[in-house]
Amino acid sequence: MARGTWGGALDPSIFRVTIRFMRGGSHCQTSFKLRDVAVNDNSPQEVADSVANAMLGTFKGQLLVTDTVEGIDVLKLGTEEGGWHPFGPAEGQGGLGLDVAGQGLPSFVAANLSLKSEIRKKYGQGRMFLPIANDNYVDGNVLNQSGVNNTNTVVNVLTQNYTGDPLTHDLILVNAHPALPQVMAPGQEGYRPAIPASWYDVVSLRLNNAVTMLRSRKLGVGS
Repeated sequence: MARGTWGGALDPSIFRVTIRFMRGGSHCQTSFKLRDVAVNDNSPQEVADSVANAMLGTFKGQLLVTDTVEGIDVLKLGTEEGGWHPFGPAEGQGGLGLDVAGQGLPSFVAANLSLKSEIRKKYGQGRMFLPIANDNYVDGNVLNQSGVNNTNTVVNVLTQNYTGDPLTHDLILVNAHPALPQVMAPGQEGYRPAIPASWYDVVSLRLNNAVTMLRSRKLGVGS
């Protein structure tokens, strides 16, 4: 498994990628992080364009025809450099998905996708929340098989484009964190030394079939 630090002169660039969309009249988002492989030859705008090309069609399938994908926002961590790929906006392609009240599912209903590295510590793990808009994809509080299949289309795109051998990819899915301070003093229970700003390659993506209710769908909350 590859791991390393970010923010130094010789370190790879780490990008926070945020997909912004409208769900049931609410501004929503979900995000993940990518590292530049090898020679740091990608700008934030190039990353935004790459993700848009890879994911737009699949992500639209997660939304209703009354929803829209607004664009891909990218920030290069540790800098003020960013990129934005607008969608115009693009309408969802997931059907009406109406329940008996004539509404799709609320915007705070989501699927929890765990992003696992080989570091079995909380700081080495990540997650993102994918929208569940179509009422026909949920039975009780879990995704049914149709819902799992639909959500897995996004999982498959992320896996195929951004995980695996770095020699065959330009961008790799990672978990990343800023510098973490030392915890406790040496010799004390729970001691952990300080950890520099670090990244860890994601080696598996695991979909939780239990539906998640986010406390907020405001921008900056939930992913």
